[in-house]
Amino acid sequence: MASPESPGTYGDYTIIERYRVPEADTQFVLAQAPGRTQPWAVGGGSRQGRYFEDEQRARTEYADRIADSLGLVVGPPGAVMIPADERHLLTRRATAYRDAARAFEQSEPGPDGDESETAVALRDAADALAGQLQHLGIIAAVFESWEI
Repeated sequence: MASPESPGTYGDYTIIERYRVPEADTQFVLAQAPGRTQPWAVGGGSRQGRYFEDEQRARTEYADRIADSLGLVVGPPGAVMIPADERHLLTRRATAYRDAARAFEQSEPGPDGDESETAVALRDAADALAGQLQHLGIIAAVFESWEI
């Protein structure tokens, strides 16, 4: 949380929030300079200061830096973080989808010679799920040969 001390400055920006990392000689600041092209600044830690036009983007960077310093992982808005010890559940589900999709691919085509709508929908759903999970690094070993 921001400390109750006086705001101070970051360059020519007024500090509006400051977070001191417990038991470390590190602090992070969120600062503002109204009237500037990029009125928001975030600084502190081992990274260079960054400047923003948008307050929300600056606050997100500020929170990300604090979380990173505490060893926390921050996902995109609306994301669900999956603990490593529960990833096996997704791996099992994704493997089942993959196997079902492969079974449909090997099944006989419909009377008109085309894949059934169900087969196409299942394959597309399995591809989409695999792509997302693989992109997140959750199930790389299951879908190594599938392109994202």
